[in-house]
Amino acid sequence: MRRRHFLISLAVLPFAGRLQAETFEITLTEAEWKAKLSPARFAVLREADTEPAFSSPLNDEHRKGTFICAGCALPL
Repeated sequence: MRRRHFLISLAVLPFAGRLQAETFEITLTEAEWKAKLSPARFAVLREADTEPAFSSPLNDEHRKGTFICAGCALPL
């Protein structure tokens, strides 16, 4: 087991500096997100829920432009 741990640590070591917590431009508490978003959007954006297949109005969107996040209004 010691050899295995050593080899794994050698494989992970180059990535150690990249394993930092993400920072975001918009940080709200869960209560603030719930107040800001509809229940369906909250479930999808904050709880990793999914929309029913082919139900998004964006399925037929073909214009050029930038998509904007429904939660924070930043470009995707």
